[in-house]
Amino acid sequence: MRTIHLLLALTSLAACGGDDPSGDADLCAAICEHDKQCDGTTTCAPCDFDQDRLRTEARTSITACYEALACGASDDGCFVDAAPARDLDDQFAEICLDAAATCGFTDDLCVLSPLFETVHVEAAIACFDGTCPAAGCLEAAFGFE
Repeated sequence: MRTIHLLLALTSLAACGGDDPSGDADLCAAICEHDKQCDGTTTCAPCDFDQDRLRTEARTSITACYEALACGASDDGCFVDAAPARDLDDQFAEICLDAAATCGFTDDLCVLSPLFETVHVEAAIACFDGTCPAAGCLEAAFGFE
């Protein structure tokens, strides 16, 4: 699955710990607790992924998935259907996938926009003001800097 690399990046960036100031589901803590239960050597660093970039329904769904995820089970399903795609996501995917084919960058970020708040998807679309996005633009839009 082409999303696997980004999913790994998301889970590693959500290295766990810290609080979710919005009071919503704390994705970092859920991933951290899962890792601790499944690997006794895991030490969670402060969360360096901005959970607030995720849509509330995505964050809640992914958090619940991690809370129920068996050790050794794939976490791909936690991300794939975490939030329904919007028209904006279809637009972004089309632009991004076309650019990935033309510009030769990995298309992992092209399929995960449904997880992110509209403002961040719009920022990612703005990365394509020419044919190829500037280096690091998509990562910055989605908070993977």
